[in-house]
Amino acid sequence: MKKTLIVLVFIFSALSYGQIVYGGEGHDAGYEWAQEHDITDVGYDNGNSESFNEGVRQYAEEQQEEADEN
Repeated sequence: MKKTLIVLVFIFSALSYGQIVYGGEGHDAGYEWAQEHDITDVGYDNGNSESFNEGVRQYAEEQQEEADEN
């Protein structure tokens, strides 16, 4: 039981950390927007929402890594 509790606390902490790092809705919106518009600029910055920009850059970085693997 104690091990299960420790594992659950670890999982919850990891998920919470992900929300803090990626900024939640703005990040998600930026990622989706970049995906819809096939953005590949890893330095993207529209000067508005930093969390949105981070989402765009994450998508662009993933695309660049994928291209490098092929």
